[in-house]
Amino acid sequence: MRHLTYVLLLTTSWAQSSTQPLQDLVRERFDTGGFPSLVAAVVHGDDVPFSVAHGFADRETRRRATTHTLYRIGSVTKVFTSTLLVTLRDKGVVRLDDPVAGLLPDRVRWPRDPRGAAHITLRHLATHSSGLPRNPVNMAGVPGDPWNGYSEDRLYAGLADTRLTFPTGASSTYSNLGIGLLGHALGQAAGSGYEAALMSHVIRPMGLTATHLTLNDTERALLATPYAAQDTTKRAKDWDLGCLAPAGGLSSSVTDLARFLAINLQAGRADSKPIPGGSLTELHTPQRIASDWSRGTGLAWLIGHDKDLGEVVWHNGGLAGFRSWVGFSPEWKLGAIVLTNCGRSVDEIGKALLNAAVKGLSTMSPELESTGKKLVPHFTAAPSDKLTALFSKRFVEKIPPAVIKNVFKGLHQKHGACVGVVGVQRGEAPGIARITFKFEKGDLISCAMALSDDPDDPGITYLRF
Repeated sequence: MRHLTYVLLLTTSWAQSSTQPLQDLVRERFDTGGFPSLVAAVVHGDDVPFSVAHGFADRETRRRATTHTLYRIGSVTKVFTSTLLVTLRDKGVVRLDDPVAGLLPDRVRWPRDPRGAAHITLRHLATHSSGLPRNPVNMAGVPGDPWNGYSEDRLYAGLADTRLTFPTGASSTYSNLGIGLLGHALGQAAGSGYEAALMSHVIRPMGLTATHLTLNDTERALLATPYAAQDTTKRAKDWDLGCLAPAGGLSSSVTDLARFLAINLQAGRADSKPIPGGSLTELHTPQRIASDWSRGTGLAWLIGHDKDLGEVVWHNGGLAGFRSWVGFSPEWKLGAIVLTNCGRSVDEIGKALLNAAVKGLSTMSPELESTGKKLVPHFTAAPSDKLTALFSKRFVEKIPPAVIKNVFKGLHQKHGACVGVVGVQRGEAPGIARITFKFEKGDLISCAMALSDDPDDPGITYLRF
């Protein structure tokens, strides 16, 4: 049986009523959380239907935070580093299972365990399965900055003194050292260093203009001032990660991160640019699963499960005076970003914002059930023109009335007359309902349906049996 499908109107617009709960959620968290500033955004497909900024980027000067204010994003940098990994792989520069030792000087002495993989590979680093500890063994920080511009020489010396926490490939434990080393090695493979490689292969092709590893004077003037976690009136020292900046050194704005998420939401699409859709899917697909199966690790991305959202792909970040959270639902094509300039976590806010966005977008209008009931009498041997009057004019322009009538006629011939609607549930995508009809022969037939939100052209815009 032919499906009735008009996909041009599947992107549901966000009305003010849909975004007001998001406004209220972020405002309430800002008012009660003690944050100097709180900025947030929601991404839906290629659109950013919601963004907001509260508070001060700098309390002393009373500089207000905006959606263009720069924040240190900490470990969210890691997913940019893994994006560089697949980009260089796609260009033939590296392979995921290349030994890291082959990209660094021969003088580097590597920790090994005979019970594990023979070599630490780029994939091991990207999936936190190398066995390297969370942080270097020789950080030698100073008060307020545990990294203190960690140098390449110190990195190489530290590796020689490092003992693996488990045999390479045998398990998975979060490692700043591992991802920092990954970015350092990729910079060597590209022949330009990490920062130049990231800019030329990821940042610029993505059209990001406010994402930087090194800030010039103009960009630094846009950076929020970092504040401590407990006393958010007290300034925090900015950390200098040195050569391990690929693990957490980027600064960005909520506007740029929204663009970054929009590109990631193209995963699986044949027309995805600048990162192929298959490579994006690879980034988001679990390559390591926790022993209790509660979460997975993709290529730096973390993957969890929510009863309402399904799979959630996310990462958070934290430095002394900054916190960040980015995440998205591949099923709902929705993402969320939350940033602040103090040491207080925003993870809960990010997850709540993503849940609220899905709830706001997927709330079904009573008109969906009403319209479904209006279809019931048209499952006949000869549907009338009153059937096609229920459809949007733009739908009818794409699907001729005769085709619409033939589908309803065919269902009648196979199942008998329709006796009513027996169920209405949320569909498989935002703005779509799944309506189940009962027929006189006892069969239950369901369809996916969406309605126009254009008051000048009301009616059904999507129907698929």
